[in-house]
Amino acid sequence: MVRFSPLRDRQLPACQMIWLGGGYPELHAAGLSANHEMLTQLRAAHRRGVAIYAECGGLMYLGTTLEVTSGERYTMADIIPGHSRMGTRLTRFGYCEAQAQQQTLLAAPGEWLRGHEFHYSDFSPATPAVLACRKQRDGKTLQQWQGGWQSGSAFASYLHVHFAQRPTMLNHWLRAARRAL
Repeated sequence: MVRFSPLRDRQLPACQMIWLGGGYPELHAAGLSANHEMLTQLRAAHRRGVAIYAECGGLMYLGTTLEVTSGERYTMADIIPGHSRMGTRLTRFGYCEAQAQQQTLLAAPGEWLRGHEFHYSDFSPATPAVLACRKQRDGKTLQQWQGGWQSGSAFASYLHVHFAQRPTMLNHWLRAARRAL
């Protein structure tokens, strides 16, 4: 695993897969948008079929634009077509699970991903969601929603996945990475 910063670095390191974790891209939207070299490299990696997984802030970075609370809109990677918009209230918080509705970078159809969500933004996608998400307590479903979007070899959602839930989950991602070689 090689660390890199989409904010500070101008080049992607040599890699077969990319993981864009959470964070607060809204605090650095201008800088992320201005780093044209990194955005160009990320788009080129996507076109080559590099397996890209993004969660929460990573989803916002892979989207088309990010609108901050002041109303300013910044261009992002445009790998997952859609727009992120920051709000002032918590949109979703807590543990949840999501069932893959089709093959994704991390799960086959019908498989479950578990983790948590914590975000103040909404994502307005241009493509259908690939996950059926739910929040449960004491065996009762409290909320249901659609989430997770895929574009080629890129998969992104607000869900911060707990990878230890099913160690074989990484096999899906590794297979996708091998296809890009």
